[in-house]
Amino acid sequence: MENQISFNHQVSRLTNRVMLWTALALLISTGSLRAQAQLTSFNDGTDNVFAVGTTNHLFDLTCIEDGNGACILGNLTGPFLANDVTKTTGGPNPIVLSPLTSFTDAFGDHLFFVDSNHHLNQSSDAHQLDFQTASNTDLGVQSWGGISGYSSAGEFTFASTIFARVFYVSSNQHVHMLVSSNGGPFGDSDLTSRTGNLLALQYSSVTSFHDANGEHVFYSGANQHLYQLYGSWISYYICSPLLGCGQVSYINWVNQDLTLAPTNAPLVAGELSSFSDGTGEHVFYISNDVHIHELQYANGSWSQQDLTLTAGTFPFGGQTGLTSLSNALGEQLFYIGSDLNVHDVFLSSSGGSVENITSSANGPIANPCFGLELTSFTRSTSNQVESEVFYTGNDEMLHRLSQTETAHTVQILGHPFTLWVVGAWTDIEIPFAMPNRCIQ
Repeated sequence: MENQISFNHQVSRLTNRVMLWTALALLISTGSLRAQAQLTSFNDGTDNVFAVGTTNHLFDLTCIEDGNGACILGNLTGPFLANDVTKTTGGPNPIVLSPLTSFTDAFGDHLFFVDSNHHLNQSSDAHQLDFQTASNTDLGVQSWGGISGYSSAGEFTFASTIFARVFYVSSNQHVHMLVSSNGGPFGDSDLTSRTGNLLALQYSSVTSFHDANGEHVFYSGANQHLYQLYGSWISYYICSPLLGCGQVSYINWVNQDLTLAPTNAPLVAGELSSFSDGTGEHVFYISNDVHIHELQYANGSWSQQDLTLTAGTFPFGGQTGLTSLSNALGEQLFYIGSDLNVHDVFLSSSGGSVENITSSANGPIANPCFGLELTSFTRSTSNQVESEVFYTGNDEMLHRLSQTETAHTVQILGHPFTLWVVGAWTDIEIPFAMPNRCIQ
């Protein structure tokens, strides 16, 4: 009997190893298609997580929370509601391993994906609830790499204009920008042609944000250098004998090679993630030696640090997803480690520290056959700050890892003081099955 148990354990271990190596081989063989994570999310008072289901339809997983982590859906209290965006909009199915990006603004909620013809599509819901009244638009361009986007206000003479921007890589390895003003139609601009024709790596990941300094787009070049397309607002006055004097504004785009001096950063071999906050601008990537690197812009210059050396990060290969955020809990980078657990890097000037949050929350490990994608967002109220991270467990279901910092009023010597208490990481299973990519 003991021999049989031992044999069964050996078979189980062998099966797990075969599955792991099969998944890794699949990720390597399809790496050219996997430009970035196939999960995307945002919070606009409602949690919205977008994923491709087993039917190859896009779904919006929606949760309206009651403040205690429980979901309120209409008059019901329960788990995340899965709304079939593809069915609702009548749009096309996404291509296998389509990259996804999303954001919300005053004109609605917006989801972007690539269909089987490599056309870039937008599904949007002006009601900003749960994509139950959404529509789909073929944006008329072909995308062959990562996609990223955001919505931001203009500057100077465009201060009252809300611009939606979506960045994508075309078949000739140019990075393009689609721009929509105040919810109008999108226009296309070839940023690569405008900034020196520095080509993107085929199927490069793309990440972007905007801040007080301007517009920022990061991608891997054909030479595997990390590049930033930087757009700064410029304004000047012009006078005409007929029209008089007036202000003219535009964005000046330049391309910067961040791998060259002064950073001397290693080559890019995996996904990208980025954000901007009060300490500067941050971009993260997996290098060709499978280390995680951070490049930071502060005090007028870029610097880089190897987070694998300084913080002890060990990602599961170059295809591991990265996601990052900054809030009152701190600057945080999330990745899936070589142990298939989700890890949180608390960033600092000395590199930071790493916590295994899957283990802390008693969640399941990730399964490469169902993707190593991550997506995250932060949520804030008057008395709470929350970090939320989503991934697929080895139970084939989506999971939400959450950590909340809550304000408590305490009396000290008869005077009220606010004490912020950081809670433990918790795991919630979202009963939404992800497709098995090891079965082809």
